[in-house]
Amino acid sequence: MEELERRRVFEERYPLQVASYGFVNPWMYRPSRRLSVSIGFGVMDGLRSKFTDTRLAKVEQRADEILAEAVAHAASHKAVREKVERRQAERLAERETQRLDDKDEERAKFICEMADDLRRIAQMNSFVKHLQAVNPPPTSEAAKCLRWGEEHLEERPAALELAGMEKAVHTSGLWVERA
Repeated sequence: MEELERRRVFEERYPLQVASYGFVNPWMYRPSRRLSVSIGFGVMDGLRSKFTDTRLAKVEQRADEILAEAVAHAASHKAVREKVERRQAERLAERETQRLDDKDEERAKFICEMADDLRRIAQMNSFVKHLQAVNPPPTSEAAKCLRWGEEHLEERPAALELAGMEKAVHTSGLWVERA
């Protein structure tokens, strides 16, 4: 009965310790009374990670061997960490390159759209001048088309001037660099 009470108190007092045993029933574990030392995070590149007292040698007598293995584990973990950091840096560089490529694609598309607008305005201007030269009767459909074209072209020169282009570029936000 005393043993069960001792176990209950231990479990209440040290729940993380009991959980770290990793056994279904930690009280079935019986210490061997042999010193055991673990280094690193498990077997890595063939390195030893656990040292236990044996009949021939105690752990305390193998301190140099354990230290050498610990240094090897540290070097191995450092190599793994550097490899992970290198891959993360490569992925970050790839994402940045993709972002810049996408932005360049958007910029090219914007410039093509502006060029198309300019070409359409030039064509419209040419057609309106042709209608003016033909001089259609004032009540005809062609005259209505000419009036609409003249009104529409009056609004467009502002877009063709430098200030209009500057405004369109600024509104697009494609040439604004982030800090």
